[in-house]
Amino acid sequence: MSDPLDNSAATLVSSDSELPPRKRARTADLEESSGAHSGDAPPKDPQRHENLWFPDGNVVLISTDDIAFRLHKSVLGRHSSLFRDMFTLPQPQGANTEEFDGCPAVRLQDSGNSVAGLISIFYDGPDWVTHDTNKTRIPSFMVFAMLMDMAHKYQVEPIRLELVRRLEIYFPRKLHGLPFAFDLRPASFPPGCYSAIINMQKRDAVRVILLAQRYDMPQLLPTAYYTCSQLPTTEIPNHLTYVDGYSCRLGRSDIKRCIQGKEKLSQTRTQIIITVINSAACGNSEQFNASGKLAMIKCAASDGILHSSDVLDCKGFNEWLDGTKTNPAISASYCLNCWNSIKEAYKVAAQEVFQRLDVMYHVKGWSSVQ
Repeated sequence: MSDPLDNSAATLVSSDSELPPRKRARTADLEESSGAHSGDAPPKDPQRHENLWFPDGNVVLISTDDIAFRLHKSVLGRHSSLFRDMFTLPQPQGANTEEFDGCPAVRLQDSGNSVAGLISIFYDGPDWVTHDTNKTRIPSFMVFAMLMDMAHKYQVEPIRLELVRRLEIYFPRKLHGLPFAFDLRPASFPPGCYSAIINMQKRDAVRVILLAQRYDMPQLLPTAYYTCSQLPTTEIPNHLTYVDGYSCRLGRSDIKRCIQGKEKLSQTRTQIIITVINSAACGNSEQFNASGKLAMIKCAASDGILHSSDVLDCKGFNEWLDGTKTNPAISASYCLNCWNSIKEAYKVAAQEVFQRLDVMYHVKGWSSVQ
């Protein structure tokens, strides 16, 4: 039986100590990551793109799946330093220049969807991150990740920086960012963050780890690893496959990090909850006595709170704690001051865990970017 962690030629794997690190994106890398065809098949007659074909364009870009885009060199060069250099540097003498529809043609190693996604921003602006008040245009993370690859490959710095900024909302460097990170309800976002909503699931953190390792974004890694640790243990080693054909998974060392992190977080959460409950005391401490505290700990265990690995979910813990007031075994012991002291002590403990995520997941350079 084959090892389920063996590498696959058609699969991107996170770089770690047991696998060669990925270098800056190369042509072949991005062809694979965008779900494009192999270049071995003979080229077909390109088909014009429905919208990105301008009669007055002076260059044609052709994707790996033979979609042709008639565009303007000036527009491409204005946004992309790679295109700017391509069109301004002299070509070698005797170079065999392909033409299509009377224009010089450039064959790219990217799918038509990837090319269209990037070029549409050049001409129409970043409408991939906007949506109306009815929330009908929340961009998918698949599109978001594809644009990250394209922005790096074609050296489109403003788009790259904007993509990184938006990823940092989901994988923040401050603990207070986490409670709303994967909640798609706009009301849960702080002012100014509504436009950053992405249709992202927790499992997409696998691909975020790949992006962070490939493009040197260590500030995303600790919370991305933490998010992967919230997945069921059996899902952490699995392939993550998107509808565009992209498939990825974590490497051996990263799988080990996430699973061991999950176990450590679960143990830490248990210790924190028992400690903060038993330490709760106020002037009315006789009311919330030892029997009330024991009943609350048992309630945490039966509700799945005590051994959960989601240590940083202060909001969820507080909501659970408020709900215990209706539990007959606890209600007689209810003390507002003690409940508030438990919440505050849990928040402090969670902050300490957050500050140690880089150590837990062996991420270098996180403290320098906080």
